[in-house]
Amino acid sequence: MTAAQTLPLGVLTAADSPSADGASLSAFGRLLECVWAEQAPRLSALAFGLGLRRDQVADLLQDVFASALAQPPAIEDREELARWLFRVTANRANLEHRRRGRWQRLWQSLARTWTNESPCEVGKELKAEVERALATLEPEDRTLVAMRYFSELNSREIAEIVGISESTIRGRLRAARRKLALELADWNDE
Repeated sequence: MTAAQTLPLGVLTAADSPSADGASLSAFGRLLECVWAEQAPRLSALAFGLGLRRDQVADLLQDVFASALAQPPAIEDREELARWLFRVTANRANLEHRRRGRWQRLWQSLARTWTNESPCEVGKELKAEVERALATLEPEDRTLVAMRYFSELNSREIAEIVGISESTIRGRLRAARRKLALELADWNDE
């Protein structure tokens, strides 16, 4: 898969920008394209997991990529840049929710992505219950759950991104899973 295939629709690379001479990208531009090519699917999954719709995800990822090109962070390491991209993506997704006041509908896009077909009534009920249960988590814990289960990051990677210890990440994920299990325990228990 090439970098162009993983970029959000409409994202221009540094080589496409009017100021670029097309001969070569800056060192950061090359690093960004390389890391983006590797991480774009996981960044997209994170944004979906944080409740953004498909069109919002494309806009958000385009904004993250363009911001990184316009004002490159002082990063020269691939892993550090990947962590930065995850932090910025999560922060921008949370900002989008706050800006639009959409936390109550946080997981609707997740429910729509579970299936492209018309779900049966049981599936609709389950999705509604999962949405309700996820909404009971603190925003920070929802972010950790989305990073772990939607972006498939392990606790070490999440710890590096959010800047807290692995054991704290594991503990918070364990507590979030318990809370979700309790919230969902009564589902279909008639």
